[in-house]
Amino acid sequence: MPLSFVIARYFAYAFAAVATAWLASFMALSAAINAGFVYEASWGPANVREVAEGLARDGVCGQQDVPTAYRYLILNKDGYVLMTDLEGTRLEGAAEMARAALAADPGTVEIEGGGSGLTYAAFPLKGGGACALVSEYLPQWVSRDLAGLLPNPQNLMLVGAAAGSALALALVARRASR
Repeated sequence: MPLSFVIARYFAYAFAAVATAWLASFMALSAAINAGFVYEASWGPANVREVAEGLARDGVCGQQDVPTAYRYLILNKDGYVLMTDLEGTRLEGAAEMARAALAADPGTVEIEGGGSGLTYAAFPLKGGGACALVSEYLPQWVSRDLAGLLPNPQNLMLVGAAAGSALALALVARRASR
């Protein structure tokens, strides 16, 4: 058998092995989404108005009230920060919107795209104060405990796919060396 056929055959094996590793990784993330362990990437931006209206109506007592698909900023009625898990430019953008929401009518939800897959929403809270939610177009853990322990689900998927690909290529190389 010509050497070019042998090389082509092992190239096809390697390609199939890497594709299988990536497919398995995507399927694992999809299964986690379907099982309710992970919010899909679009959940935050798609549901921001509903979540904001619910939080404006019911109030926010702590981070447990805010779904993990969002980062948040809560201001008191004087515009001082009560709670946040934001930092840097996201905090600045959220603070600007939340301070503007302090003067808004109850039930008003202002939503803006922040670029790079970010969505900002700001609204006044019942009883005074305002809240800003920031969502990123990435899958997020539903459980706050998992979100605190594990990296973002998409990062886990990428690491799993890369590790699976490396293992698959090593197995193909081992077979080719025999």
